[in-house]
Amino acid sequence: MFRSFSRIPLAAALCLAGVAASAQDAPSGGAEVVDRVVALVNGDMITLSELERQVVIQAERLGVPDDPEVQATFRRQVLEGMVDNTLILQVADQRGLRVPDRYFDEWKEATIKEMNLPDEAEFIRQVELQGSNIEELKKQFLEGVLIQEIRRQDIEERVQISEPEIEQRYRENVDEFIRPPQVRLRELVIHVTEAGEAEARERLGEAQRLIASGTDFGEVAKVRSESGSAESGGDLGLFLVRELDESFRSVVAELETGSVSEPLRIGESLYLLKVDERTEESTIPLDDVRNQIAESLYSEKMATEMDNFVRNLRENAIVEIRLDDGGSATEPPSR
Repeated sequence: MFRSFSRIPLAAALCLAGVAASAQDAPSGGAEVVDRVVALVNGDMITLSELERQVVIQAERLGVPDDPEVQATFRRQVLEGMVDNTLILQVADQRGLRVPDRYFDEWKEATIKEMNLPDEAEFIRQVELQGSNIEELKKQFLEGVLIQEIRRQDIEERVQISEPEIEQRYRENVDEFIRPPQVRLRELVIHVTEAGEAEARERLGEAQRLIASGTDFGEVAKVRSESGSAESGGDLGLFLVRELDESFRSVVAELETGSVSEPLRIGESLYLLKVDERTEESTIPLDDVRNQIAESLYSEKMATEMDNFVRNLRENAIVEIRLDDGGSATEPPSR
């Protein structure tokens, strides 16, 4: 019934459910843990410590600026997401959905291999370095699987993308499917040494004479070039013309396909450039971007359907948010 989750990265698994970040372990010696309730979702509590754990994890993953106003807005957004996920998990519970523990065990084993970790103990250490623990990670993982299963049952199977939709999106946005001009370059590089530029130009001149006599540029580059590209005959591959270094771009613009530039000094090196191939600006055929467009349409429809699904859950739920506009808890601590 459930999909395979064997390729979920460790960091993603820590955020997969977004609701299960429990409070820190209770202090020893019988000390009482004090926490605040920041939301009630059909009676299920989300505590401040749970929220803060998720804020830290997600802010680090997304690179949220350390600005009080931005942080307050982000904290509210994270809490709203936790509420949504709690509602979805309640649906899963009502349907009696349960994820076998083996799903987590299989994912854990696959992740240990993928990360090239020596054993499970090192895996646990990596989890703890990210502010979690193995039981918490397991809980998050299994809840994430449940959320994905509800998503599959209630949304994915209803979302369909038709060929007319793909064709319409292509026609309406054809300007986005332009292949810019490209050029394939080869280089022959001679470094200016302590012997001076004149000596370097003499060595470059020897290469020029070989090329002028009909010897293939690539063969000369293999023997004479002093750059890392020498092994491939100086082949630098295809470049977008607009992305070329400015010092190269003006020279390349004047070269015809198959022609070789005059010596060009850049930094402490002398260059010969050859244009092997040019491609002009062109419209990318629909067949080449059909899958890309279909994926974009699918993502858009999924987002819309998911929003509608969660909105319906909220309309039929009792949700109480206990954060003020500054992102602070408004209720006194619960014991």
